[in-house]
Amino acid sequence: MPLATFAPEFLAAPWKALWKSRMLLIQLCKRELTARYRGSILGITWSILLPLMMLAIYAFIFGEVFKSRWGDAPVPNTWSEKLNFALILYVGLMVFNWFAECLSKAPTSILNSASYVKRVVFPLEILPVIPVVIGAFHFAMSFIVFLLFMSFSPLAITLHWLAVPLLLLPYLLCLIGIAWFLSSLGVYFRDMEQMIPVITSALIFLSPVFYSIQSVPAFFRPWLLVNPLTFIIEAMRDLLFWQKLPTLSSWCVLYLMTLLIFYFGHLCFKTLRGGFADVL
Repeated sequence: MPLATFAPEFLAAPWKALWKSRMLLIQLCKRELTARYRGSILGITWSILLPLMMLAIYAFIFGEVFKSRWGDAPVPNTWSEKLNFALILYVGLMVFNWFAECLSKAPTSILNSASYVKRVVFPLEILPVIPVVIGAFHFAMSFIVFLLFMSFSPLAITLHWLAVPLLLLPYLLCLIGIAWFLSSLGVYFRDMEQMIPVITSALIFLSPVFYSIQSVPAFFRPWLLVNPLTFIIEAMRDLLFWQKLPTLSSWCVLYLMTLLIFYFGHLCFKTLRGGFADVL
């Protein structure tokens, strides 16, 4: 195939696959959410309560027991300072929990849907995207809670917040690319299901969720920046708390790396999907 023809088709393929199956994706996500909370007394309210409970635990451990402080700021003493410290942690948890949802569910998204692979013509590309969309829903619910607590904080909501969607869009595409890659690899490499919990537990401490990157020794900071979560978490906090926008070069690098991960994930999925039925 000529390069002039191959390039546009390659670039358009993942977008066409997602757009064509968008309604089916929405229905499958609704079914997954319904099944997850079916029989629960509190139902979907758990999507708000769980991050709140985790926030309370981490805020108590790091704020009261370890007397942690954020960067060069003094140890929080007043109620408003402790609330601000808790909200800073909460933003990191919101971003990480979305990633953890994708990381925990994506590797088995094809394995757990073998009937779709073997028996019917089905757009398999949307199966790994389901945990990403559900993670986005939980992120939205957590963000509503964040806004509620912000109303009790002396921190102001500024125009910088309008840039948050511009930051979340590449994060969404990055997670979709990762989900495609992990789901296609998980079909052939079943040990991933055992490895993912360990990786998730490690990443929550190797990402600046409970600490500022400025607190990390300068020698280790470049290694921490290899983690894609680092930039997203730090940029979210800069926007929401300190009214700082990423530089133009940072935006360019972010979107470039995101698109590379997005297309690489789709390429891996498209290449490996031909053997799914044989392995399953």
